[in-house]
Amino acid sequence: ISDDVITGDLANKWKERAKEKKSVDDLIKDAENGNKHAMYNLGRSYYFGKKGFKEDLKEGYKWFKKANAAGSVMGMAREGVCLLHGNGVEKDEVTGMLYLGAAECQGSDVAAYYIGRYFYKRRKNPNKKMLARK
Repeated sequence: ISDDVITGDLANKWKERAKEKKSVDDLIKDAENGNKHAMYNLGRSYYFGKKGFKEDLKEGYKWFKKANAAGSVMGMAREGVCLLHGNGVEKDEVTGMLYLGAAECQGSDVAAYYIGRYFYKRRKNPNKKMLARK
């Protein structure tokens, strides 16, 4: 199949799956080797269940946290979102907003969106305490 001796729809599907598997294997390898962009993309793949990965919020959070530690602004923003909502990690609104604020200051539109959404929802329900710790 790889030498184009066998052709057709099934051969094309096999080639596409082999290409996708290599892409996923490369992504995992790069993330494990410390590439912050690969860490972030691997986190997204787990978090959203993309690229053949089963949705796993805890595993997604783990890779967002690693990407943040490696200097990824998008990793910082996504770690903040996870903390803010308790997705894959224990909810911690204060730390989540700190990460989102820092990521927004570095140009993250994702962080700006979630900050705005957070305060908009609190404005609609003024009785809910903002950034309260347990």
